[in-house]
Amino acid sequence: MNFSPTGLTVEDLHKEIDRLQKQLMEAEKRSPDSRFFPYHQILEELPDLLCLFRPDGSISYANTAFCSCIGKSGCETVGNSLFGCLPRNDRKRFLQRLSELAPHKPIQTFEYRVNLSGREARWYQWTLKALFDHEERPEAYILTGRDITILKGIEEDLIDALEKYATLFESTNDAIVLIDRDRLIDCNTAALKVFRSVDKEEFLQSGFLDFSFPGPDGRTALGDDFHRHITRALKTGMERFEWQCRRADGSMFLSDIILSPFPLGARRVVAAIIRDISELKDTEKALRKAYDELEEKVRDRTKELCESNDKLLREIREHAKTEDDLRRSEERYRRISEELDVVLNGITDIILLNDRDMNIIWANRAASEISGLPVEEIQGRKCYEALRNKSAPCEQCPVVQAVFTASPREGTMKTSDGTLWEIMGYPVRDEHGSIRGAIAITRNITDRKAAEEEAQKRCKLDSLATLAGGIAHDFNNILTVIMGNVSFAKMLISNEDRIYGKLDDIERASLKAKELTSQLMIFSKGGRLQRKPVMVDKILRDTVHSTLEHSDITARFHIDEDLWMADADEAQLGQVIRNIVLNAKEAMPHGGAIIVEARNCSGENEKYLPIPGGNYVKISIHDTGSGIDESILGNIFDPFFTTKQKCSGLGLATSYSIMKKHGGYICASSFPGKGATLTLYLPASIHTGQEEEQPREFQEACAGSGRILFMDDEAFIRDLAMSTLSHLGYELTFAREGSEAIEAYRMALEQGKRFDAVILDLTVAEGMGGKECIRELRKIDPDVRAIVSSGYTSDPIMTDPQRFGFSAFIAKPYNIQTLSTILKKTIGER
Repeated sequence: MNFSPTGLTVEDLHKEIDRLQKQLMEAEKRSPDSRFFPYHQILEELPDLLCLFRPDGSISYANTAFCSCIGKSGCETVGNSLFGCLPRNDRKRFLQRLSELAPHKPIQTFEYRVNLSGREARWYQWTLKALFDHEERPEAYILTGRDITILKGIEEDLIDALEKYATLFESTNDAIVLIDRDRLIDCNTAALKVFRSVDKEEFLQSGFLDFSFPGPDGRTALGDDFHRHITRALKTGMERFEWQCRRADGSMFLSDIILSPFPLGARRVVAAIIRDISELKDTEKALRKAYDELEEKVRDRTKELCESNDKLLREIREHAKTEDDLRRSEERYRRISEELDVVLNGITDIILLNDRDMNIIWANRAASEISGLPVEEIQGRKCYEALRNKSAPCEQCPVVQAVFTASPREGTMKTSDGTLWEIMGYPVRDEHGSIRGAIAITRNITDRKAAEEEAQKRCKLDSLATLAGGIAHDFNNILTVIMGNVSFAKMLISNEDRIYGKLDDIERASLKAKELTSQLMIFSKGGRLQRKPVMVDKILRDTVHSTLEHSDITARFHIDEDLWMADADEAQLGQVIRNIVLNAKEAMPHGGAIIVEARNCSGENEKYLPIPGGNYVKISIHDTGSGIDESILGNIFDPFFTTKQKCSGLGLATSYSIMKKHGGYICASSFPGKGATLTLYLPASIHTGQEEEQPREFQEACAGSGRILFMDDEAFIRDLAMSTLSHLGYELTFAREGSEAIEAYRMALEQGKRFDAVILDLTVAEGMGGKECIRELRKIDPDVRAIVSSGYTSDPIMTDPQRFGFSAFIAKPYNIQTLSTILKKTIGER
């Protein structure tokens, strides 16, 4: 049944139109102006299309909806032919429908799609009714149309959905059964196959419980159970469960059922999707059994894998540890290799790796620096070609010998420039123990050899110096007695006495012996230095000129104008220069020249000399004599070494000792026939300016008085002191060593007879010496006046006696004038 938007059926509409038409015609007969009210207004308000036309097709009336549909106004529509408004293809069919109308069948309904100009096509349901006269001839026609485009779309969608539903319903392999309560209302083909039923009508006439297995509780319980599932599905929208079903042939199967309710008209039916899962269950059971078996195997295999995994993990850890150890080892070896490369290239020795044929496989940077070739060019060449520019190996080469003897070899080689090289060869073996080459280490030992010779010379000089010091000390004691007695004897006789002249000769001889002991003392320990800033230029000129006086030798000086001063003992430095000039003078008996040079230099620039860094005054004294033979050049500073007659051989040895004591250095060089050069390195002074002239004290023997404690282990020196000092007016008490002196001093203090002065010998062979004695005496009497006496002038006490508690010092040998002067001065200072 079709419904219009106003709620009237089509048949009702036609009836209404007939009624309205009749009323309209009656109204027109009564009054032409009454057709518009109210019936005409009702027709105009209708949403359906309404048209009255005559048999010839001319339109006698068309409402607003019809005019709007054809796209024309009412004036343009009324009076025109309806047939002209129809498309040519549709006109014939429309005329055919008109001809089919008859008095017994005056109405015909059909659907027709109208294509509006500029608008979308729309579907209309048309109703065509013929109005016949009393002769049953068509007098007029009523055409009504209703827009059913939306209904048409819904219909098409419904048809499409039904087609899809039918396709889906029939194409699935699962059984689908539509259930209305207990009654089956439809099923798909798959349901007949699942339940093995041939006739669909017969299948649908059965109830669902007829295809269910009742179980032990009977059909009633089965029905209650099934109704619970239906009720739950209607309530929740879906229900799923397993159900034991029975086929038409009586066989049983387990099914999986999904209940899904949906509306069907005023009712809600339930679609049951039924799937046979018996095979699935069997498969599931088989799978579970297989799963259990597989799980057992997996457990066994897992256990094996765990054991294997544990073993593998242990191996991995061990492997990782091995790799880590290897990596650390490689890193360590790489670092060692780099450090070794740095070390080998930092060594000044030449290091080569040669093969058996003396081809260089590897060379360090020193080899490149010595040869003047890049390392890349050295490698691959013969070692004697690269380093010595020779075509054959050196004679008695230690590296060649190491290869052929399979043992280390050493040797030395001197090059034409005088450089002395030490060569060491070490054989290198391959993994089979065969000699594959050798490592060659070449070292410049020129400086080391010179240093070794210097050390040997110093060791020899130190040994001789110890001996000379002891001899000089004993000799000074003897000279003290001789000189003291001679000076005392001269005081006792007239200078006109014949013996006085002999005593004078003895005294002069003693003074010469004193000079010899002084040289021995200087040689042994350098003597006592009285260092001060001195003008080296003045000392050089004065000493050289005085030494060369009355000779045929000329002196030339080349001295820097800004020459530094030096911290030196002026007398001992003069003695060094005098000794050198005397040797030069003796080397030129027929005359010649001495060239003296002096300049400032730095110890850092004289790296081949055994002197520390700092500033030095460098003095070079060159003569034009015959020179020094190379064979004896290394011995000229040895004590008692001389090539001349009537010479002591202590001159240059003493000079060497003095320079050593000053912290300097002396060396010699010579070329035969071209003279010799002696070079001095004297530490420069930090002071500048002119040196100060020290006033000289005049000493003379003089009488005195006072109590004197005299300590000396030599009896003849004590006897000399008794004779001379008693003669000069002093009262003496003697002691052989320190303990006796301390006891005598203590007793004198206790008796109130304090000593005015104490004379202590520094060195005592047996007993306490002067150094320990003065320490104890000062504990007894802090104001004690003590004089230290010794033949060892190099002892620090003789240089600075006040620092050790003494008031003055007197060096052996001494005469009576010197002793009396120092003694009187010491007593007078109290």
